[in-house]
Amino acid sequence: MAPSKSKTRKRARQASATTAGEETPASKTTFLDLPAELRNEIYELAIERKTVVLSKSSKSNKKGRARSPALLLASKEIYRETLTIFYSKWTFHFESVAKLLSWLRTLGPQKRAFLRSVIVEDLFTLPQSGPLLGISIADDRAVENEVSAFLRAIERRLSDSGASLKPGCLTLHASCRWRFSSRRQFFSCRRDAEHGTEIVERGLTLPGMSG
Repeated sequence: MAPSKSKTRKRARQASATTAGEETPASKTTFLDLPAELRNEIYELAIERKTVVLSKSSKSNKKGRARSPALLLASKEIYRETLTIFYSKWTFHFESVAKLLSWLRTLGPQKRAFLRSVIVEDLFTLPQSGPLLGISIADDRAVENEVSAFLRAIERRLSDSGASLKPGCLTLHASCRWRFSSRRQFFSCRRDAEHGTEIVERGLTLPGMSG
């Protein structure tokens, strides 16, 4: 028995509506439909350069973990696409070598490869008592050599633990104290990525400075 004309028209309208409904979503353009080059430009603008101290905890962040930009949480695909930019633009600051090492192990080799700037603080006591007033050129060079050796020791420790960083990525903020003296001096030391040598910069020195 052939269907009536009214049923035929009804089925035709339903088929037309179904077809239209299927075509509508396909006509929409989402963020991930944009060219990869354009998406990367947007990511670069959205993720700003920032220094975050990971070892400091607060009431809202008891474990002292870095809070990723909200953009990384938008979707799994965006998270994968922004990882390189995120880890390469942010500077991660640690208050001890032990905390840095623990974080690098947790991070894993893939994410560690994206890192471009890591700062670690440490305090060490120089073997000599140090000058009472001022500091000579010879003393200055001796201290710089001590700081460079300390950076190399940290790099070896990271390498031996399977958590090494790219040359030039790690910067040491060293607080040097002379034995039997309250005098401290602050240094910044990093490795020149091109030549492999240590670059030491001396900071402010104040007698009796605590820290």
